[in-house]
Amino acid sequence: MVGAELFWKKTGIDQRDMVRKFISSITVIPISEVLEIAANEKVRLRLAGTPLDDNFDLLIGCTAICYDMIMVTENYKDFKNLSNIRLENWIVRQ
Repeated sequence: MVGAELFWKKTGIDQRDMVRKFISSITVIPISEVLEIAANEKVRLRLAGTPLDDNFDLLIGCTAICYDMIMVTENYKDFKNLSNIRLENWIVRQ
């Protein structure tokens, strides 16, 4: 919403309803099941000398693991050391 609000203030083009519609179509996945996996991965990575310092990335990656989802990202480096994560990059740079 911040981006849509800023865009509207700068350009006068209001896309906030479009963003609200998009947000309302999203299913929120609970992370309570993810927290133990994230704690285990954080400790494992730290002891291995490859800590993942961004806790948000850790939660995102562990959510994909917990719910057996494919993590779609161009940012392989922050997720590649997580156990059992499946990564795909849909970005093709030319």
